[in-house]
Amino acid sequence: MGVERPPPLWVYSQVDVLNTFHLNCVDSWLTKWGTSCPVCKHDIRTQTMSSEAHKRDSPRTGPCLHRSDFPCDIEWGNHVGISIAFIFSFLLYFFVIQKMIPEVVTVDVSQAKTLLQSDHQYLDVRTEEEFRRGHCVAPKILNVPYMLNTPQGRVKNPNFLDQVSSLLSPTDYILVGCQSGARSLNATSELVAAGYKKVRNIGGGYLAWVDQSFPINKEQQQSTN
Repeated sequence: MGVERPPPLWVYSQVDVLNTFHLNCVDSWLTKWGTSCPVCKHDIRTQTMSSEAHKRDSPRTGPCLHRSDFPCDIEWGNHVGISIAFIFSFLLYFFVIQKMIPEVVTVDVSQAKTLLQSDHQYLDVRTEEEFRRGHCVAPKILNVPYMLNTPQGRVKNPNFLDQVSSLLSPTDYILVGCQSGARSLNATSELVAAGYKKVRNIGGGYLAWVDQSFPINKEQQQSTN
């Protein structure tokens, strides 16, 4: 029994092995002979072969990935890039906005009562009517409404910052209070943005002060008597 030999070189030269999808099949064809590639199971003289069939039937020779391993095409990749850029821009915008929002320090009424015994001034930002009905007892107390009562309802006092600046300096220690803590929080935020660095908000406001049975002053009741 004679030794089998591969086909002569002239047979190899007549086969179109320069096609991209045949480059991985040449060794197998030369080893196994014949025109039907034992790897991709197609006749290597033909011009048609499914890249998916080649990928499925051909063994992997290394860690490299085939392009078809990725179901996403270039367009999908572009969409991903755009999405990542959008998310990054949004986060950057959010970070900048957060930096622009003034940081407000809030203290409770117990802390406020202690601070008022030192050099802190109390800025009551309720309406004049609310202030006359009752306010905290403090050595230094001022009333500058943050909101004004109008026939249409309450509106923001357009001269709030000007009125405060005529009474208090940006270097003064200020405690801002209202009825429940909402208006004072907004007022404190505006003051911080305007350059008042030693201003603090009183959480809970006048209602929390009364709830702790701290001393109050009722001007209307005194004037009636």
